[in-house]
Amino acid sequence: MTWDKKYKKFCYSLYAKLKNAIVPGLNNSQYEYRDLLPKYINQETRWLDLGCGHEFFPGWMTNGPELGSSLVESCGQVVGVDCDVPSVKNNHYIDRRLVGDGGFLPFKSDSFHLITANMVVEHIEFPDQVLGEISRVLKPGGIFIFHTPNFLNYMTIIASLLPNRLKLQLIRLLEGREEYDIFPAFYRLNTPRLVKKYAERQKLKVHELVLTKTSAETIMLGPLVIIELVLTKVCEWSVLRKFRSIIICVLKKP
Repeated sequence: MTWDKKYKKFCYSLYAKLKNAIVPGLNNSQYEYRDLLPKYINQETRWLDLGCGHEFFPGWMTNGPELGSSLVESCGQVVGVDCDVPSVKNNHYIDRRLVGDGGFLPFKSDSFHLITANMVVEHIEFPDQVLGEISRVLKPGGIFIFHTPNFLNYMTIIASLLPNRLKLQLIRLLEGREEYDIFPAFYRLNTPRLVKKYAERQKLKVHELVLTKTSAETIMLGPLVIIELVLTKVCEWSVLRKFRSIIICVLKKP
C-alpha cells in the first residue's frame, strides 16, 4: 500500500471515530437531498436537471448509480442541461441532454413539472435571470429543488475569501477533484434571505427551506477535523441554525 493510501485510510478511520463521538449520526446532505426527490416524481413528471454534470449523485454515495437510474425510470421524461461539454457527453443516466446556460433555457414556457439543481446554485452569477427562466419553463404548480452551501456557514465564508489558486489546491486535497471539475462560485443565492428575495421577484414561493448539516470537508487534515466536527455540533443548537452548512430548498410556481 502506498503512503498516500495509508494516509487516506488513517484519516477516514480517525474521522469515523471522532464523528461517532462528537456528532453521532452525522451523514452527508446528499442523502437528504436524494430522499426529497421521490416526493415530487411520478410517471407523469417532466423533469429538468439543471447543471446535470456527469451523474445525479457523487460517485462515493452508496448505490449512487442505481439510485439515479431508478429516479429516471420512475418519471415521464428527464432532460439534462449543463454548460460543461465533457460532463454532458459523459452523463449516461439521461438520454435527453444538451449544453446550455441556465439563464437561457431553450424550452417552451410551462414545460416541466420539476427542476433540480444539485450543488449548482452557488455557481449562479445572475440569480434574477436564472430564476426568471426557471419560473418561465415550470408549469403552474411546478417545483424547483436545489441543494447548495449556506454562505453564512464559516466554511463557505472562508472558501469565498481564499485566492483562487489556493482554493483549487485545497479542493484537490480535501475532495480529490481535479481543476477541470471545479467551477467559479458566486454565492449570490446562498442565504435564506437571498433565496426569498430573488424567488419573490420571479414569482416563486418558498415552499420549504431546510438548513442542515453535512459530513466534514476537512477529513484529509487528520486530527484537525475535530474543529469542524465541534462547530457542526454547536450549529445543531436552534439559536445557531442559520450558520449550518447546507441549504435544501423547494420553490414552487403558483
